[in-house]
Amino acid sequence: MRSDRSLTVRHMRHRGRPLGNETPRVLRHLHRLWGFTVRLQTVDEAGRPCAADVLVP
Repeated sequence: MRSDRSLTVRHMRHRGRPLGNETPRVLRHLHRLWGFTVRLQTVDEAGRPCAADVLVP
């Protein structure tokens, strides 16, 4: 099994609330620490995608 070493962070929306304004900054920091692609997935309470994935290459 090959891996691309990317990190996927899953945000489960609670009561439809989106993440805050600092999200891009936090993702950039995670990318700097991780050293590889960081992907943010936002899903609703049923686990269905409800926003486009955000990538920090």
